[in-house]
Amino acid sequence: MDMGLIYVVEDDRDISEIESFALKNSGYDVQVYENGADFYRAVRERVPCLVLLDIMLPGLDGYQVFERTLGTPVIFLTAKSELTDKLKGLAMGADDYLTKPFQMLELAARVEAVLRRTKKVETEFTLGGMKCDFDRHQVFLNGTAIECTPKSSRAAARYLLYFFSISQSSINPRKKAIRIPARNALKK
Repeated sequence: MDMGLIYVVEDDRDISEIESFALKNSGYDVQVYENGADFYRAVRERVPCLVLLDIMLPGLDGYQVFERTLGTPVIFLTAKSELTDKLKGLAMGADDYLTKPFQMLELAARVEAVLRRTKKVETEFTLGGMKCDFDRHQVFLNGTAIECTPKSSRAAARYLLYFFSISQSSINPRKKAIRIPARNALKK
């Protein structure tokens, strides 16, 4: 059972293995990154449902990485256990702060609690062979990604939402969806 993708940003392999083990046993898909640069490359491809973030990382520290991780729930998981560090992380907007050493059951419980509080609404809509993914700003036609700007992906999404709104009480055949003038859906 796949419950969601979690990115672990941790430079200590022993600790990242423990985190991965606990999360995988709870049903999550886990990807581990040892630094902020690798994490940024991955997040451009796929946005996780949660990030576990160490503060003491090579290169950019966890606070700097966090500043660029807007919109994705983050739990700081770090050896920095001073009250000032905890307050700084939480004041920056982290969803939780857990210090090392930690118990695997507590980690799993905190992850579950954060995901429950930050659960996102559905961000993909499909009509026939057309799918819009709001998180990734992508449009797919018959499974093939169509290159488009964020603005044009929003236009495609508006078209889908427009079609859904006019077809609430009836089932419309595919031909009717194609005949609907797209310019009506694309108006602001």
